[in-house]
Amino acid sequence: MQFHEKLVQLRKRRGLTQAQAAELVDTSRQAISKWESGTGVPTLENIKALARVYGVSFDTLLDDSRDLEDEAAPSPQPPAEGPAARQPHPSNKRRLATAGAAAVLLILLAGTVFWIHTAGQEKDSTPLEELECYPVDPDIIDEDPIVFRPVNEVE
Repeated sequence: MQFHEKLVQLRKRRGLTQAQAAELVDTSRQAISKWESGTGVPTLENIKALARVYGVSFDTLLDDSRDLEDEAAPSPQPPAEGPAARQPHPSNKRRLATAGAAAVLLILLAGTVFWIHTAGQEKDSTPLEELECYPVDPDIIDEDPIVFRPVNEVE
């Protein structure tokens, strides 16, 4: 009996729907469906969880030459209760770590851009007091001339 056929038979023996089995294994119903149809293969962590939920050994579950009747069915272990029961799925841990690393890199990039931007302004900027000011020729403009004077000469 092939692996995917064993999964279907074991789930039905326990009277579980794909959604219920998925919840006990901490995966999606679609993943259970793929495994049972033979179009997908579970990870080692998920195989461990399937063996625990269905109450069979790894050998019985993975060895195609062994039928389910060859093994006396131990009672399945009930799902754990309490805070340890809701540990993040390994793929969720990976996603969380990736998102955290991306956030750190984004912050570093933003800080670098800000630093470069402000450092460039400091080098190219001149205090107003150091600017040379010339009176404006009144013939050039129609309004009163604008003259910049150093701060100590302001009236």
